[in-house]
Amino acid sequence: MNVPGFLVRQFYVAGSLRNAGEGFELRARNAFGDGMLVGIGRLSVDGRPIDRAAVAAFPDDGSSPILAADVSRRRPVRFRRGDAITLRVAGTVLEPGEHRRILFLLGQGTGTDHVERLIARHATVDDAEVALQKVEASWNSTLDTIQVRTPDDSFDVLINRWLVYQDVSCRLWTRAGYYQPGGAF
Repeated sequence: MNVPGFLVRQFYVAGSLRNAGEGFELRARNAFGDGMLVGIGRLSVDGRPIDRAAVAAFPDDGSSPILAADVSRRRPVRFRRGDAITLRVAGTVLEPGEHRRILFLLGQGTGTDHVERLIARHATVDDAEVALQKVEASWNSTLDTIQVRTPDDSFDVLINRWLVYQDVSCRLWTRAGYYQPGGAF
């Protein structure tokens, strides 16, 4: 399962990207739920590979730093909703005014081979952008099939986009019936 960019952006703490020593850092906060990280695949900045040994996470709770190279099924990292970390990447400095595109791939596979195939398919920022454009085009094709126009623009957005999206994804594809599968009442 690939996680859409709009969800990934929820992890990044806006305005936190900055140079730090011989590299850069950014902050991330888990706004979703408890989980466990059991591996970190290839890392890159602007398509240039980053050695996992150059990446460390510093939890806000003061516990020991977590090196990306150390994360594995035998040494998983547990996290809770609300946890925040500072990610430091050594060896890559941002020049003043310079912009970089950083790709974080979050997802789930049926096994290690499946995960490796997913990572390879979306290994660069350009690959990820092409995949995102395809997903957006597919949703636009589905959601633009029927359009209702009323004097109320907010109603139009709700009836033409959100409700159709929710019906297709929550009712048809998940076969969840006429209730919220996420527990909303």
